[in-house]
Amino acid sequence: MRRYAIRALLWCVWVLVACASERKSTKPENGLHRQKEEFTKAAQAKLDELDRSLEALLAGAEHSTATAKPQLDEQIVELVQAKNAAGRKLEYLRSATGKAWPLLKTDMEEAIADLERSLNQLSEQQQLTQAQ
Repeated sequence: MRRYAIRALLWCVWVLVACASERKSTKPENGLHRQKEEFTKAAQAKLDELDRSLEALLAGAEHSTATAKPQLDEQIVELVQAKNAAGRKLEYLRSATGKAWPLLKTDMEEAIADLERSLNQLSEQQQLTQAQ
């Protein structure tokens, strides 16, 4: 059941991000706008990559031991929630202007780095539980 809930969450985030990315900007082309566009595209690509990694972890959790599986499932849910929060930050970042842009950009970079670290740790933990 959790697996379906996680997949539903991932799908909802993907749909929201896909819809939001189709919005067209009416601002004139300038350096900040281009920088934002490039960064948000790269951040979106990274979040998509994290989605695929989470799906792989979810599939791998099915092969974990009975004692480790509940803990792995819980950690995967927490990662999905953190990834969803990063997706919301990306939406704020897309609409950021002026002085807010560098702060939100830094926050987004930190959120992605934290997600990557947590994902790597969970992946290592999952590999250890499957080896036992």
